[in-house]
Amino acid sequence: MLAGNSKKITVKSAEGGKFVGEVTWTSSDKKIAIVDKSGNVTGIKQGSCVISAKINNSNTVKCKVTIKARPQLYITEASFDKNFLGGVEPYITLQNNFGKTIKYIYLDCYFYNTVNDPAYCEIKRTNF
Repeated sequence: MLAGNSKKITVKSAEGGKFVGEVTWTSSDKKIAIVDKSGNVTGIKQGSCVISAKINNSNTVKCKVTIKARPQLYITEASFDKNFLGGVEPYITLQNNFGKTIKYIYLDCYFYNTVNDPAYCEIKRTNF
């Protein structure tokens, strides 16, 4: 699971059905992942910990959880080309912090010509 994401863990009986009873959830390291009273696990930062479910104040079952760092994106190259309609299409190349490179075409680009400079533009949307 990625840091910042959440996932629900459930307790099931040996026969595969949903467990009915009181379950108390705990995390062995709340700096890595936290768990709420419904079994929703949220990754905090990279690392591993154990999520435990104590059933009816008796038996405990455990699940090892590994949290991975969330990828961060960096713009490594931006260029503009003419499209078949005579308009301009911006191309942006992104690289994440794991070294993977992704090339995107980005269509929300607004051009301003305040000083009669056709080369100036601003990309308004920042989500890719």
